Amino acid sequence: MISSRLRQAAVAAAFVAAYVALDRVSFIHSINALNITPWNPPPGLGLALLLLAGARVVPLVFAGALAADLAVRGLPGPWWAAVGADASMALVYGVAAALLRRQAHFNPHLPGLRDVFWLLAATVVAAGAAAVAYVGFYRAAGLVASDLLGPAMVRYWIGDMIGIAVLTPAILLLRQWRRPSRRVVAEASAQAAALAAALWLVFGLG
Repeated sequence: MISSRLRQAAVAAAFVAAYVALDRVSFIHSINALNITPWNPPPGLGLALLLLAGARVVPLVFAGALAADLAVRGLPGPWWAAVGADASMALVYGVAAALLRRQAHFNPHLPGLRDVFWLLAATVVAAGAAAVAYVGFYRAAGLVASDLLGPAMVRYWIGDMIGIAVLTPAILLLRQWRRPSRRVVAEASAQAAALAAALWLVFGLG
């Protein structure tokens, strides 16, 4: 029992650390020092965990997002805005994961195009809802000007969609590996390097 709890605590700590690390490396070209960037991979990590573990990890996703706000941005605004924005984001993706698992009968092993389609469709809708809620809290706190409200929501929406589309399927597929062949490892490494190069070219050069 104790070893099981220790293992769960270690996994939770590793998740929060990974969430913060992803947020830090992707914190570029931000609007008003908020978590609104051209691509936002942390929700991809959170959604993958929600799809694998269910709604019970929604508080953990919230904790990761709040820890990232503290570590990367130092809470860019009043505490209630950060708590509300991060909680709404975690809740939106928690609901999306629950609907995928229960209503769409989504298979996290991604065995066919049907599951990939449902994942991408849910991502588009959930990222839009998360954008409205997240930016709405910071707008209420006076950190987003009225003329930037629409662009900020669109940018958050696109950033989350890109982050989830890149990271969530990769995590779901990599989790299935047990003893991959050298060829599979080489191909995956080459694809990861190509993806990293593409992201650097798009977001790192100017």
